[in-house]
Amino acid sequence: MRQKRQKRRTAAEFLAELEADPAYVSRRDEQERQLRSRQAELRRAEAPLIEELGQAGFAVESASDLVNTSAPYPEALPILLAHLERPYPDRIREGIARALAVRDAKFGWDSLTALYRREPAGTDTKDGLAVALAAASYEEVIGDVVDLARDERHGESRLLLLSALKRSKDPKARAALEQSGFGCRGVPSRPAPFCGVRRSPRGLCLHHRRADVLFVTRPVGAGSACGRAAAATVA
Repeated sequence: MRQKRQKRRTAAEFLAELEADPAYVSRRDEQERQLRSRQAELRRAEAPLIEELGQAGFAVESASDLVNTSAPYPEALPILLAHLERPYPDRIREGIARALAVRDAKFGWDSLTALYRREPAGTDTKDGLAVALAAASYEEVIGDVVDLARDERHGESRLLLLSALKRSKDPKARAALEQSGFGCRGVPSRPAPFCGVRRSPRGLCLHHRRADVLFVTRPVGAGSACGRAAAATVA
């Protein structure tokens, strides 16, 4: 005799079961408590920046609030750049750096590049600085961007510099994208489809138009499958 299928639980029923589980409720409450504590800690740490921005007329709760506004804020940029030099927690410095990801921040190019070079690879601040450099770059400094993007010490954050090279009309930028150093990097993993190039630890190669490509450490010719794909992706 065929057994009756068990009735599937609805989402509401499942949540009700979780709420009735003391162990789950205890874990959830503790996680929420830790989250609130961490948020309060970050707010206290960022207070000097928020106070100075407020004095300049910018009523924000975090530097990240500036990232989400469409209104320009050129008067806030020198304040942000000065505070980026301070030893804030990584999350706060990332927010400051991303708030500097505007064209008007080009006045601080030398400071931004110096900070990017000093920042250890793998931090959120490193990524934020790369975003800021990509947004603030201009033709006269595109050589700096190429040099930074080719420097393996800067890790995966170099990917975030690609938009500056793509935007540039300088032949050096296009050459950097088409020549050695900007195809797909071979890493120990299974080959990606179509081009036969190996995957990065976090995704596919430029051939597949993914935003998580890593730069190569070996020459990739512009005429190769990946070289052509890289050029097409940034065209």
